[in-house]
Amino acid sequence: MSEGARTSKILTLEELKSDIYKSEFWKEMPFGEYLNLAHTFPSVSNSAYQRMYKTIVGQGMHPYKFAGRDYIHYTAFDDPWEDGKDAVFGLDRTLMRLVDVLRAGAARLGQERRIILMHGPVGSCKTTIARLLRKGIQANTKTDAGQLYTYSWLAKTDEDRLILGLSSSSDAQRIHNKVSCPVHEDPLMLLPPDARGQVVAKMNCVSTKGTERGREELIEFEGELCPVCRLMYQGFLRKYKGDWKKVISEHIEVRRLIFSEVDRIGIGSFRPKDEKNQDSTELTGDMNYRKIAEYGSESDPRAFNFDGEFQVSHRGFFYVEEALKLDKAFLYDFLGASQEHVVKPKRFAEMFIDEVLMAGTNNPEYEKLREDDSMEAFRDRTTRVDVPYVLRLDDEKRIYNKVYATISGGKHIAPHTREMASLWAIFTRLKNSEREVTRGLKLRDKARLYNGKVVHGYTDEHVQDLLGEHPEEGMSGISPRYVNDMIGAAIVKDLQAPCTSWFAVKRELEDGLKTHSLIKGSKGSGKREDYLKYLSYVMEEFDNIVKEEVQEAVAGDENDLKQLFEKYVNHLVAYINGEKVLDHRGERVVPDERLMREVEEKIEVSPQHKDEFRRRVVQTMGTRARRKEEFNYKTDERLYRALRLKLFEDRKDTINLSTLHTGVIDPGEQEKIEVVKKRLKQNAGYCDHCATLVLNHVASIFARGTSTKNKA
Repeated sequence: MSEGARTSKILTLEELKSDIYKSEFWKEMPFGEYLNLAHTFPSVSNSAYQRMYKTIVGQGMHPYKFAGRDYIHYTAFDDPWEDGKDAVFGLDRTLMRLVDVLRAGAARLGQERRIILMHGPVGSCKTTIARLLRKGIQANTKTDAGQLYTYSWLAKTDEDRLILGLSSSSDAQRIHNKVSCPVHEDPLMLLPPDARGQVVAKMNCVSTKGTERGREELIEFEGELCPVCRLMYQGFLRKYKGDWKKVISEHIEVRRLIFSEVDRIGIGSFRPKDEKNQDSTELTGDMNYRKIAEYGSESDPRAFNFDGEFQVSHRGFFYVEEALKLDKAFLYDFLGASQEHVVKPKRFAEMFIDEVLMAGTNNPEYEKLREDDSMEAFRDRTTRVDVPYVLRLDDEKRIYNKVYATISGGKHIAPHTREMASLWAIFTRLKNSEREVTRGLKLRDKARLYNGKVVHGYTDEHVQDLLGEHPEEGMSGISPRYVNDMIGAAIVKDLQAPCTSWFAVKRELEDGLKTHSLIKGSKGSGKREDYLKYLSYVMEEFDNIVKEEVQEAVAGDENDLKQLFEKYVNHLVAYINGEKVLDHRGERVVPDERLMREVEEKIEVSPQHKDEFRRRVVQTMGTRARRKEEFNYKTDERLYRALRLKLFEDRKDTINLSTLHTGVIDPGEQEKIEVVKKRLKQNAGYCDHCATLVLNHVASIFARGTSTKNKA
């Protein structure tokens, strides 16, 4: 190697840290030391539910209020382990319900003997939530707070090796004279039943600080050793004539256990397959026929692979995708696994397992389960957690913002594109009862209320009533997957276009509905018509937004708005106080009523309500002044909008947007239009391409308005 190559090294092997792996994977101790550790840190023997619950709350939580009610956002579902890769948005109500279930299981209130059934439409994050739980509990076992342990059997003599089944020279374990517990049991399980009560009572009596322990610190465990460890235990008991203390002290080595999905330790998963290929041994383990000849019997547990998903998930987490698509015979295995915490491997007695059992299902399968009387036992052992689609616009936008950054595939995504797609998806999921229609509540108003916005005539109590009136809201409608797919299709449709606009995405959404796989049958045509109608609602919303943006760009810069604001406020304060104002000549004149009305009319303040509006503005100014807070032209949203519209009205004649619609633009007009485009790019995030599209669109709106006015 040349001298240059040697000096260009960025990193050497010696620089890399290895202490963390030494402490995690190679921490070993005798059983007596583990007893002391369990006394000091009782969490090492936590149940699976306790471990999962602590994993979630250990990441932190943020209480907040919405519509007058208390909510909690759990940071764990932001995916802190992979920088938000699998973050879940807008499902705090669902996740609070899930955490409550886990809390009840952690407190041993009966929920630990149930299957958590995540029920919701396709694409509603059921599998993502399960993936976050897997990530969390796996990462937690690498921390000091989440440390847990298992054990290995040690052979010191040839007799010991015979007991452990290490007589075969081909067995790789023979090199180390160790055999690990195949299901990674808690070392405390080695205590005989008559000794457990005495040991646990003493360990739970007082804490290391000399005070009584709270329930969450108590060591509680149940169950029996797995068949393999039971066989070995009995072999050593015969050797030492029943002295179990000697067995544990001489032949047990406690070691750190780290959950790993890829290594199938503490985390299991299962999904339906073709009926011909489904095999229950995937859940409960199978014979190792190579070892039958070695051990001489199919009933010898050492000739059995205890590596079914139930055993793999022991002390951890097991998730079953599309559980209700499984054959009934498969679901029977879950009955004992949930209620009694046992599974029945072929040719062996029932063995103990402790794990958080979670399953996912869609509504059609769930409805079949409800109607099937033969599945009553399974229904009785499930706790349903509904996982609906997102109903808050801001949260739906976050889903697409995560998938598509501002620049995606080298193409700019125009402002409001993802917002409008999100709004349409929300519309398809909302329900409107006859009572709501009678009150005049529109879908767009309902979407605003659910998004935390103010709608005239509605309070927090109304929002809670709306949420309670339609508990099924969000359990149907358009999936985020469909919207994601259509945005992606729009991006790649025209590779030459420098920008992806809402117009392009809208076309893809419309075209996609013609062949949407979930819109079919006699009811499908009606649903498709509804979804197209919602697109027209969204288009109206888009028109209003871009009209205001263009109006603001035509109106001028911030200084113009500030000057108009100051002028309006001066005349407003003088009017309220019965005073005069100084004009540009320095003379005192009465407040300009015409100016004030021209501003107020833009937001439909009637002559009868003008005094009320003006007093409210002055009161707000006084309140903010007492608090030493600024009151500027953006403080009052309605006033800000009125000022923008007033400026636009004053200056719209200086630029003829309708010429864009005709396509005939003279150089002077083009220069003015370029100024407007520049403001759109600077203030609203447009690129040259989408700014041109929006200007043309708004010009056509104004042209239609003018045409209608002329006809009238």
